[in-house]
Parts: sequence; C-alpha cells; structure tokens
Amino acid sequence: MDSKKLKKIFENFVCQGVFSNATALTSGHINETYIVETSDLFYVLQKLNHLVFPNIPELMDNKLKIAQHLTKKKGYQLALLQFYPTKTGPYYLKDEEGSFWSLMNYIPGSKVLDKTEHKDQAYEAGKAFGHFIAQLDDFDASELYEIIPNFHKMSFRYAQFDEALKNGGEERKKEAEVWIQQVLENRDKMHRLEKLYEQGIIPMRVTHNDTKLSNILFDENDRALAVIDWDTLMPGIVHYDFGDSIRSICSTTTEDEAELSKINFDYDFYQSYKVGFLEELENTLSEKEIELLPLAAQTITFIMGLRFLTDYLNGDAYYKIKYPRHNLVRAANQLTLVKRMEEVFE
Repeated sequence: MDSKKLKKIFENFVCQGVFSNATALTSGHINETYIVETSDLFYVLQKLNHLVFPNIPELMDNKLKIAQHLTKKKGYQLALLQFYPTKTGPYYLKDEEGSFWSLMNYIPGSKVLDKTEHKDQAYEAGKAFGHFIAQLDDFDASELYEIIPNFHKMSFRYAQFDEALKNGGEERKKEAEVWIQQVLENRDKMHRLEKLYEQGIIPMRVTHNDTKLSNILFDENDRALAVIDWDTLMPGIVHYDFGDSIRSICSTTTEDEAELSKINFDYDFYQSYKVGFLEELENTLSEKEIELLPLAAQTITFIMGLRFLTDYLNGDAYYKIKYPRHNLVRAANQLTLVKRMEEVFE
C-alpha cells in the first residue's frame, strides 16, 4: 500500500513519534499488517478484514477488555499487546474506503516460527498458551462477544456437511467416498466435547481460538515472549485451544501434503507441549478437562478435515484453492492425521 496513505491512517491514532516508514508483513492470511517506524518507536498497523470479522467494534471491545484485565494482573509474565485510540475516541479507524484499521505496540527482539523444529519450542508454546488461558481464569467469558458464531461447533459443521452431501455432485462424492465414510462413522465420537459442554461438565472459558505456533512471538533463544493475534478471542472450551495447537505443532507435514504416507503425529512434540500447557493450567483445569485433552487434539483436527471436505463437496465455495482437488487433498490430510493420533493415543 502507498506510504502516504499509511502515514495518513497512522496519524489518526494517538501515539508518540512521527511517521517515517512502513513495511508490510506477509505472514498473515486474514489481515493486512504493517510495521510502522517513527522517530521514537515502532508500531503494528493492521487493516482488519471486515469480511471475515463483520463486527469490528465488538472485536476491538473483546481485545480491550482482555488487555485491561491482563494489565492489572501482577502475575502475567508475557509481553502484553497494547491498543491505541484514534483522536476521535474509538480504538479503530474506518477510512474513506470503508476499511477498518487498528494500531498496536511492537514487541522488540521478537520472531515468529512457522514450524516446530525441536521439543523446547513445543514446550514453550504450550507454556505460553497455557499461561494466557490461566491468567484469564477469573475473567467472565460471557462478557465477550462471539466474533465468529459456531466457529468450533461440531453440530453446526456436521449440518453443513450433511447439506453438502445431499446436494453435492456425484463425481465429487465418488472421489471423496473414503473420507465421507470416515466422517459418517465418527459422528458420535466427534460430538462428545460439545455434548459435555452443553451438559455443564466442561466449563466455558476465555479461549484464543487460533493457537497455531505463529501466533506466539519468540526471542532469539526460542523462549516465548508473547501471545498475539487476539481477533478470535471468544467464549469457548479449553480443548479448542489445546487441540488447535496440537494440530499445527505436532503434524510432520503441512495440511497440503498429498502423499498420505508422509503424514505422522509427533508424539514427542505432543508430550512437550502438554507438559508446558499443564505446568500453567494443572491447578485451573478439572480432572475431566485434562482427561479429554487427547480427544481435543483429534476433534479440532477432524473439524478442519470436515470443513475442507464440505467445501470440496460444495464445489470449493469457501477456501481458496490452487488446483481442482486441493480441498479434497486437505481433507484427506487432516482426516489421516486424526487416524495417526488415534493410533498413538490407543
């Protein structure tokens, strides 16, 4: 984006320093992110995707509530995200084109890891996300807006799948036959966490809902510095966050790998992550919540496979694809990873 336009947007926020330069970050998939250099400090300027997040005021309200809560916590050991208001008051700017922007602090000496390279990184990731959740245990999750309704709700995703199976083309259904069968056979098992939550056996908590490795900032020694990307902060259950981390950290391949024999589940990474996670949360979670962590890893991985499969049956209407069977490859990948998890946990 043009530097003059970014400068104009930046100058709408209340912060120190004079705009000098802006550099685009390319690692994110949803928002546009820029590092802004000023005469005094660096900042993070984001163009928020209001197609994915249709209610930006609610999204920013969630972030501010959590930031204010954690600021008061003497025991919070990670670097905190700070959000800056505009000169007119709100913590977001709506520009002339109808796009929304927010401004955050930059955390110096930090790096992002896209792939787990050794067990210590997995341990640090578990400890960071565990600490984040533990420090929010005394926050009433019902005060947060549901930014993406039904995001991890299995019954909603199965309803979408059932509709796609009913209306999908015969050729696509035939190509996906093996994976459709796996989805049908696992219906009861994959609803278990949702049912336990509805029965009150699993409590509602504040959850991050996008706990991939790249949403932790590390220092040069691979120690966790901060938990970032708070766009999907919502009420949920701890298993969503644990499962999503395990899905991304413990797979030996990317979710686009078509050669299924290459897909394995790294149990050493799993154990390291779990140790770090429970060091922070063991006194917060119930015995039942801890007992269900292996199922959480399978459930969240399964739901991603289910969503890819549903989109394939729908003619690739939601996810961007690079070739005709891309969503089927993604679905097969994730559902194969579920099988690998089952084998290890058994």
